[in-house]
Amino acid sequence: MGEGTSAGTTAAGPSVDDGSASTARRDTGIVTRLLCAGTHLDSSYADAVIAELLGEGHRFVAPSYGFDAVPVLGNALLARDRQKAKQTVIMLSPLIVVVSAFFGIKGAVIGFLIALWVVWAAVFLEKLLTLQVLTIYGGGRREGPDHADIGAPRHRQLNDGVVRRIANEQDSSNGVVYYSGFKPFVGAGFLVKSSSFPILLTPPADSEDEAEEFTGDEMMRYVQDRLRGALRDDLSVERQIRGLEVTRKWYRTAVGRERPWWPDPLSRPAVQGEEAYDSAREYLCIRVGAWEQELVNSLFVNFDVRGRTLYSELHTYVLPPIRASYHTVNRLPDRITPAKVIGIALESSASMIGEAIVAVVLFPFLLFRQAKKRKERLEVAADAADAEGVWSAVSGPSGGLADFGARRSIREMATIDGYHHFFQSVDAVKYAKIVERRVLEIILDFLEQKNVDSSEYRTRQTSILNYGILQTGSGRIVTQGATAVGPNATVS
Repeated sequence: MGEGTSAGTTAAGPSVDDGSASTARRDTGIVTRLLCAGTHLDSSYADAVIAELLGEGHRFVAPSYGFDAVPVLGNALLARDRQKAKQTVIMLSPLIVVVSAFFGIKGAVIGFLIALWVVWAAVFLEKLLTLQVLTIYGGGRREGPDHADIGAPRHRQLNDGVVRRIANEQDSSNGVVYYSGFKPFVGAGFLVKSSSFPILLTPPADSEDEAEEFTGDEMMRYVQDRLRGALRDDLSVERQIRGLEVTRKWYRTAVGRERPWWPDPLSRPAVQGEEAYDSAREYLCIRVGAWEQELVNSLFVNFDVRGRTLYSELHTYVLPPIRASYHTVNRLPDRITPAKVIGIALESSASMIGEAIVAVVLFPFLLFRQAKKRKERLEVAADAADAEGVWSAVSGPSGGLADFGARRSIREMATIDGYHHFFQSVDAVKYAKIVERRVLEIILDFLEQKNVDSSEYRTRQTSILNYGILQTGSGRIVTQGATAVGPNATVS
């Protein structure tokens, strides 16, 4: 696998960031803040973030659409440490009762009361620290360029090697994505619809000239340049689509005995349309980050010219908004008031009995689990300490094949099934249709410039645009028209 990996160097030259990616990345602070808050509000989400970014042989990181994964990971590590500290104190609290029992019944009663107080104190401090962290990220809404970037907190597992690796691999402007599973467009959310169709490259009936030859790379470059101007660069400010990013990316698997280098300077150039299990395919990726990057529409376009036939494929994806519970950080006050502290104390008192019962009943099990997880964390920390610059190759388990591709984005793990606001559901359809319509019109212009009969493509265009996207009352997206279901489903 080491020699077959591509790092963005293609037969036609390296993928180039057109500047739209950096423009979109400037507005990542709000979503990043919500995800950081989510790690403190939801322990299962914090564990999932750590497992995805640091666990399982160091998988590649999915492209980060509208957020920065590094501070999210740092906050997840801090949230887990705080939870573990609380659990350790609660787990050891029964020992106070055991030791005090040697001093008789009176000592046992006093020891029991002390143990309850220790449990209450652990719960109270954990909740208070959580509120303090959330207040730092909240305190009203943090707007403007001063809060566009959120720094990563210091943590022993978040060393320079880990930070550089994640920063490089999450960059949505980089030229290659290593993915796991069947779907290559990891991080883009869920599929709304796909369409694919071939047309013959023949001249118009009234033309005496032959159709000009062209490549898929030439066509993709034309569409990329024209689309930036049609939706952003050539428009007045009020008519531009904010959060637009137009890039070209290669997608390939990362199954092998070693983790591919990032980037791999020894890899052979990728060839469009190559048919092999470790081959790569290049797509034009059009992304619109709306609602302060919380709603993301993506369109992936590919062209392949074979036997004087143009084969086009378009895949539309939507990344829904973030869970409502994570938005509570936006409603926090600027500071922690005494009333809030009293409320946390009362809430901790209500939770204290349940935590104490769990500690007594599950003491042996919790002790074993704590020791096991500590060992796992030490192993992850030892692996992370070996990172210098970008990560080097990592051996697969037992010398066999391993899958190092990205499975999912930590942003995808925090989304809801639907929308918070009716206008979000409307805008999801709006941007998908605008981008799709513009792409199809630019393709028609290109074909006509090459003296290709575009009548068949116009018929296909009408068919594609008529497959509308419907919003149900719950906010779910469904497609209207002939829709196939299954892992290989397409609308032809």
